[in-house]
Amino acid sequence: MVYSFIAQHDITVMAYDDVVNLLGKPTAYYNYDEYPAYFVGPKNIESEYGKGYVLAFPTDRKTNKVRRYIIVPQISLN
Repeated sequence: MVYSFIAQHDITVMAYDDVVNLLGKPTAYYNYDEYPAYFVGPKNIESEYGKGYVLAFPTDRKTNKVRRYIIVPQISLN
């Protein structure tokens, strides 16, 4: 799911609302409330954010555009 989402969508041209329209209301928290974040994957993976991987989209505060994606705990999509 995560790999196909990243492969199919150029997140660097997306805004906060674009992410929410595609993935729904954020289900996780990542550093700031304005960063949309989602729990994904199996519940046996844990981090300081909770159970499951956190897929977060840090946004530029001035433009509201997504700067990149972050997966916690980190995984390789290659």
